[in-house]
This record gives sequence, structure tokens and C-alpha cells, in this order.
Amino acid sequence: MGNEEERENRIQLKGFCFSPYLEGQSPGNPNQQWNESQIENRLIEMTKRCQVEGIRTYGSSNELQSISFIAKRLGLRTSIGAWLSIPSKSNNDLELNQLIQQCNQRDERGNLIVDVAIVGNEVLLRKDLTIDELIKCIQFVRDRIPHQVQITTAEPYGMYYKYPQLIQHLDLVYVHIYAYWDQINVQSAIHHTQSHFK
Repeated sequence: MGNEEERENRIQLKGFCFSPYLEGQSPGNPNQQWNESQIENRLIEMTKRCQVEGIRTYGSSNELQSISFIAKRLGLRTSIGAWLSIPSKSNNDLELNQLIQQCNQRDERGNLIVDVAIVGNEVLLRKDLTIDELIKCIQFVRDRIPHQVQITTAEPYGMYYKYPQLIQHLDLVYVHIYAYWDQINVQSAIHHTQSHFK
């Protein structure tokens, strides 16, 4: 099978959630040893296996800032997250400021390196922030990034039903639908997922 045929037969994905960590590495581990080449190698490996349009990340600090540059260089759409949580306001501020910094950076051709800014991930579900606190964080980021960068948050579908006012503060909606956590069996999982798009 030639290279062209191999490329044509790759799995097609709209995007995937990306984390650079290997076995023994994790977010917040001060002893982890990794660098930009690890990020680039993992992204290249994924794009060899899949025909993919973009990636999504969960955090913006702890050396994760280089993901957006590398992904853009590989031609991927970038949805970059700021990890917000209850324990540390200073960590939340760091995440938001790192996200803002990335959203304002451009590559060597002058193109923005972030397409979508994701402010928080399931913070309402975990009750790490209130709806008002989350909206305040979203507005804080929006006021400091170029208008070309879309802004959103990411929550399970139930949180959007519970807090419909959230949607008016977003440019697009990132929704989590997990058949497993909804205790739906494998045979019904696709129908369950599709039903929440209606």
C-alpha cells in the first residue's frame, strides 16, 4: 500500500482531545520530565493514524503553552482550554492569563495560533464555580482576546439545560455527552448521543 493510499484510508476525525502526558506523567506533577519534542511527536503520531481537523486541550499552564504553536504548524485547528477549579484562585488566574496570552499570539505567517478559547471544563458540574463566576471568567477572557478567536466553555448537556443563560455568553457550544455516565448500554449509546442534538 502506497503512502497516498495509506493517507486516504486513515480514520477521519473532526478533532480529538489532546494531552501530552505519557505513563507516569500527569498535570500538576512537579517531577514530570517532558518537552516540546514530546508534544510534537505525539501530535505527529496522531495525525499519521487519523485524518483530523483539530485538537482540544484542557489546560494552558505547566508547559502546555507550546501545544497551540505546534498544532498550528501541523495545520490543525486549535481549541485551547483554561483549567479552572475550586482549590486555587491563583491557579485559575494563571490559567486564564496563559489562555489570553496564547489567544493573542501569532505564528511566523501572522496567523493567530488559537481558534477557540475554552474557559473551564465541567466547572458547573463539579460545582467548582457558580454560573455567575463562570460567566465573569468568560467575559474576562473575551475582553482581552481578538474578536476572531471564538469563546466557549465545556459542560455536559444537563448544565446547559440548568443554566440556559450561559449560552448567550458563548460563540459556540461545547457539550459533553457521555452515554456511559448516563448509564446507557452500548447498543443504545449512539441513539442516546444523537438524541441530545435535537
